Amino acid sequence: IAIFMIEKYHYDSNALEINNENKDLQEQLRFTGKDSHLKSKQLVAIFASMPFPILLLDINGKIVMHHHIDVLNESKQEITNITYLNNAFYYSVKDFVHDAFILEKPLEKIINIQDVEFQAMSIPVLAKGNYSGSLVLFQNISKTLEGEKMQKRFIADASHELKTPIAVMKGMVEILNRDDFDDEQIQKEFLHQIEEEVHRLENLVKDLL
Repeated sequence: IAIFMIEKYHYDSNALEINNENKDLQEQLRFTGKDSHLKSKQLVAIFASMPFPILLLDINGKIVMHHHIDVLNESKQEITNITYLNNAFYYSVKDFVHDAFILEKPLEKIINIQDVEFQAMSIPVLAKGNYSGSLVLFQNISKTLEGEKMQKRFIADASHELKTPIAVMKGMVEILNRDDFDDEQIQKEFLHQIEEEVHRLENLVKDLL
């Protein structure tokens, strides 16, 4: 009887322990499920708020989420089960998405789509350190590039306008500083010209400011 009672005690203890472990596991799964659902909703909200084309590929290369990809499509026909191979993207877009999935590493490239410049970027998605897909986005940078072109043009024009009077004055000063120079008439003309160039420089600086 004593042995039976001891065995029954151990059995009940083990059963209770297993039951508690199952409850803990169920509780963890319940919270994990809630957390996963919450993260999914957050991801959908993030995608919907993006003002530029963005897509998410899973580990099999299937595009499981996307937003604003109409501008990436060369063909307007609707394609179901979009993948990195099966899509209606322009060739340059399709090529970038293909590389983003196959190479499994961050990529960055400027792509022209219908005369619009896009900065294409891919970000590998990792799960427990293993590759599980890629996030690919396309940001319109046409205005930024146009601004850079205007800035370069402005700097080139401003440099030219500033160099001209400086070069004129530098040449005159070199002549005036010669040891054998003693022509008062030319000296007077040069000083007058230098004064005019200084005023010109002042006006240029005011325009720049």
